Amino acid sequence: MNICPPMKYLFSLLFSLMIAAVTALAAHTPKINIVYPRKKQVVKAAEKTFIFGHVSPAQGVLTINGQKVKIHPSGGFLATLPVKPGIFIFDCKLVLSDGSSARLKHPIQIPFPRRKRTTQLPMIETTDLYPDTSLGVLPGEEVFFKCKTMPDKKVVCRIGDIQTFSLYEQEKKKGVRGIYQATKSFDGPFYQNSITFLVTDDSRIKPLLLPVTLTVLPLPEYPVVEVLQDKCKARFKPNGGYDTFLEKGSLLKCTGFMGKWLRCALSRNHPVYVERKLVTDKIKGKKIFSKFLGNLSVSEKEDRLLIKIATDRNLNHSWIEYPDTNKLGIKFFKVTTNIDRMVPQVNVSSLKDITWSQLEEDVALIDFYLNFSPQWGYSLDYKNTHAILTIRKTLEKKLPKEIIICLDAGHGGADLGAIGPTGKTEADMNLKQTLVVGKCLEEQGYQVIYTRKTNQTLPLDQRAPFAISSRADIFISIHHNAPADGCDPYLQRATETYYYNRSGKKLGQYLHPFLMKATGLKNGSLRFGNLAVCRHSGMASVLLEIDYLVIPEVEERVQKASFRTSVAQAICNGIDSYLNQR
Repeated sequence: MNICPPMKYLFSLLFSLMIAAVTALAAHTPKINIVYPRKKQVVKAAEKTFIFGHVSPAQGVLTINGQKVKIHPSGGFLATLPVKPGIFIFDCKLVLSDGSSARLKHPIQIPFPRRKRTTQLPMIETTDLYPDTSLGVLPGEEVFFKCKTMPDKKVVCRIGDIQTFSLYEQEKKKGVRGIYQATKSFDGPFYQNSITFLVTDDSRIKPLLLPVTLTVLPLPEYPVVEVLQDKCKARFKPNGGYDTFLEKGSLLKCTGFMGKWLRCALSRNHPVYVERKLVTDKIKGKKIFSKFLGNLSVSEKEDRLLIKIATDRNLNHSWIEYPDTNKLGIKFFKVTTNIDRMVPQVNVSSLKDITWSQLEEDVALIDFYLNFSPQWGYSLDYKNTHAILTIRKTLEKKLPKEIIICLDAGHGGADLGAIGPTGKTEADMNLKQTLVVGKCLEEQGYQVIYTRKTNQTLPLDQRAPFAISSRADIFISIHHNAPADGCDPYLQRATETYYYNRSGKKLGQYLHPFLMKATGLKNGSLRFGNLAVCRHSGMASVLLEIDYLVIPEVEERVQKASFRTSVAQAICNGIDSYLNQR
């Protein structure tokens, strides 16, 4: 069928009008989007927690569980609301001025609090048990056992089919009775034996077989493992604080395990815990040999002090910063000192003295007494058959054009970091802020390098090594924050600066006040933080948490060019102030 041209134009006009009408209708169809918490997420909160997201259009009246919630110009919203244990529903309702509305029921799960009460039923409770993960120990090593059942019973623990021993009821604690405990050592060896608790004087109470096992092996039967990752985290205890950071390729003898954690001998009397995934026992022909520290020589350059020690590679070590002194130490593990002489360069003006001692059979300590403070950074590298210790001096003779500043836009790649109410990601906001900071620093004459300038990024554990290999003088990691579950983001909101080493603390002391003034927030303080990008010792390093991205007005503010420029200028002023105090 042929249609005359005027009819074609008419059909085209009608079609355009239909599309416009549908678009307009969609634009005014109310919709509620929850960004956090995720649907059915387990939220560890007791009495209240926060919920945020955005609505479209950015108007109307929003209520969540009957409480009115402010809608910001971006459509973003944030509310901190009471919650109850169990499956908890956020009942969200948006009503527009034309009477149209949207409703969304958003379930999450709030864990029930653990209530310690005296057991009334004839049973052994399945909570409050220990061990709660499979254990591996040495012969003669004490293991702790605990269970909870009715008071005044005879309770025993059976290990496989080889041994049974009694548990004893503890004194009433906070009104609770029926907690039975014991410590026991085993001659062994045995492998993955079951653990069963039994009540011998009450036939109604069924034995409880734990879903974990106990292994007792003599030391020679535990494997030697090789560290797979540079600066591998070694902890004081499972999930505990960091003890030190291990060298890639170093060998350690296991002395036990606790679930996913291997207990390894850093030295004869110094155990540490390392995650299984960070080491391998698939090593053939490799054995742990006693290593040594040999003769020592010292040389000096304009900006650094170099100490050369004859030794093997992959020595695990730990630097020691002595408070309020010009003394710096380094402790080596699995070594013995064999230092017969020290050869200083003539006129080494920045070094007063070096002392060394054998603290234990396989632990050595070297202390450096310096004529400058603070140390700008320090590091250990290997060249041929020597360890090279570098202690960097202050930058008092360097011009801005000679100073290298490494900027790290936090997160990136698949790691989005925090997410704002309308979906803006911390990774993106960090990058945009970092690029403005870099431009500001370059305009002031500094050399600037970046761990990333796009969404492609270095893995977290490679960022500090990149800065060190680039011979950066200052490292700054830029972030935007998010609170923990159960907190009120508005009450938590603050500007925070984190450091690890003394040089980072000094940098933070000068930079943090400028940053606080730029953000106008309360003082989140200068804080010690055991963070990957701060704990390296190669240079002065800090991590900045500018503001809390989950707050709607913050998400709006950090996208403004004027705010980014103000923050960038504050960081530049802080660096200038820090360097000028030299």
